[in-house]
Amino acid sequence: MHDNERAATDRPVVTAGDWPVRRGRRGVHEEARDRRWLQWIGRFRFVTVDLLALRFGVSVQQARARVRRLEGEGLVVAVRAHVSEPKAIYLSPKGARAIGRRPRRKAPRAAVQREHELAVVELAAGLELAAHPGVEVLSERDCQGREADGLGRFSIDVLDDRGQSGRRWPDLIVCQGDRRVAIEIEFATKAASRLASIVASYLASELAEVRFLVASPALAARLARITTIERGRLANRRISTNVALSIAPWQHAPESVYAAIVRSAGAYG
Repeated sequence: MHDNERAATDRPVVTAGDWPVRRGRRGVHEEARDRRWLQWIGRFRFVTVDLLALRFGVSVQQARARVRRLEGEGLVVAVRAHVSEPKAIYLSPKGARAIGRRPRRKAPRAAVQREHELAVVELAAGLELAAHPGVEVLSERDCQGREADGLGRFSIDVLDDRGQSGRRWPDLIVCQGDRRVAIEIEFATKAASRLASIVASYLASELAEVRFLVASPALAARLARITTIERGRLANRRISTNVALSIAPWQHAPESVYAAIVRSAGAYG
């Protein structure tokens, strides 16, 4: 195929709806890849080029080129507050409609809990790449969608700092058959009452297990103490607590901090 023929094949042709259609066999493959990328991006508040490269097994340069094209077609938005930070990438309303998702009412605030959100996305990518057949990794947005569709309970009821009841979705849920394991990445310090409510709700849930990944030995120790207290309180109220709860270091914690977290978490159980 000559270069001018390839260019003609790759040129997007927009038909009815929001999806750019590419003609030719290569165009069909590229359209399918674009759809997979958009579907994955849409499962999170935002992602980055590096994380897309990780998830789809391509170079950062290849990921950047695809994102640039998707942005040019109006399917994604890529923004950053500072030149030094990677762009936050999320679906535009057009991109959401193109894959059958309801567009967001507001654009995500990429500066809010940025470190936490990207940690969740990185962990999800790693879990999906390592998953055996039959294992499914659900993001918070996946859980919200399934619960809204009546496919089961994917959240817990907790009390906020003002004593108001609200619903909380885990950062991730790993499913294999009927077994569900919730994963919470905890970087920020929470009020003791808030943390106790979260732990107690998880212990009384129908989940098989909940795993807390933390970046601080102090938080690991707090979680260990609170878990022991809340499990005792639930037992006194004759509420079954068959949920396994584990506390582990976040994978990128420095070696010395990692070891300290393991020691602190070891105080539990």
